[in-house]
Amino acid sequence: MDLTFESAFSAGGMLGHASYLLLVISMTMRRMVLLRLFVIASAIVGITYAAAILRDPVSTFWESLLITTNLLQLSWTWWVNRRTVFTAEEKALAENLLPGLPPGAALRFIGQGAWVDLMPGTVLAAQGQAVGNLVWLATGQTAIMIDGTDFGHCGAGEIIGEFSAMSGAPATATVVVSHPVRAWMMDAERLRLIVAHKDATAQALEAGLSKDMRRKLERANGRVKALSGRTGRTALPVSVSDLPAAP
Repeated sequence: MDLTFESAFSAGGMLGHASYLLLVISMTMRRMVLLRLFVIASAIVGITYAAAILRDPVSTFWESLLITTNLLQLSWTWWVNRRTVFTAEEKALAENLLPGLPPGAALRFIGQGAWVDLMPGTVLAAQGQAVGNLVWLATGQTAIMIDGTDFGHCGAGEIIGEFSAMSGAPATATVVVSHPVRAWMMDAERLRLIVAHKDATAQALEAGLSKDMRRKLERANGRVKALSGRTGRTALPVSVSDLPAAP
């Protein structure tokens, strides 16, 4: 086919455009499964274009190989996810911290941390110091203190130290175990390396941490309103930046 304005925008030409458009759309997908499905759709349209319009066996072969490769990858992902078995703790952690991440990838991430049992008095975060670990509470309770003053608590299903662990900044509050805790922990440096990859795991993790932070802010705002109602003060006892939304 000779390249002319008419051929570029003919019915056959539009078929070729559609193939590349689907390929471009696939690159915008944040989930790998959707990316592969769009690549397969692009290749199917590309085969039609190469075989029926261009009559090009080379392009037809490579587009067919592209479909085969992506189908094999999808089949492997499905098989791995089917074989993935969570414990009750792991399932709760994945749902809280890694929303939407495929089971296989979620279990691989969880395996990079460790499950620990912590006794009352254990310090999980110290105000003004960098947090060494991201902590997710499976059971138990912790006390939150700012400048030595009790400010509340965190319980099962909540995350400790996400802001400091992600950024390396000092913790805005001290967090101490007040009741025996069962928790999952990940080293902060390893966490930052994972997030730096900007892959599906990092995206799911950021979504889970954002959800937890919103929940903490809502709870902190409720405490501030309750305090204002009792004291009649409209000013906050601490600055907004010091609220322990993310120790």
